[in-house]
Amino acid sequence: MVDYLPHLGDVLRRASLVISHCGAGSVFEALSEGTPLIVVPNQLLMDNHQMELATLLADAGHLVGVEGQELGLRGGSDGMCA
Repeated sequence: MVDYLPHLGDVLRRASLVISHCGAGSVFEALSEGTPLIVVPNQLLMDNHQMELATLLADAGHLVGVEGQELGLRGGSDGMCA
């Protein structure tokens, strides 16, 4: 686990897996480094845009997405993320 870093490239090159919320910056940095990615979208932000991104990228096979409620977290929705 790391605190906020402005650029994740060095960490991502050494990581075998990234688990993150589905912020576009984090997601695209991990994907650009080829690091496997599991996302847990924050469904309460700006019209649920993280879930939309997670679903699109999961459907294309770029990442695995799970909902907070699947992990026992509050704030989950009924939407699916494959």
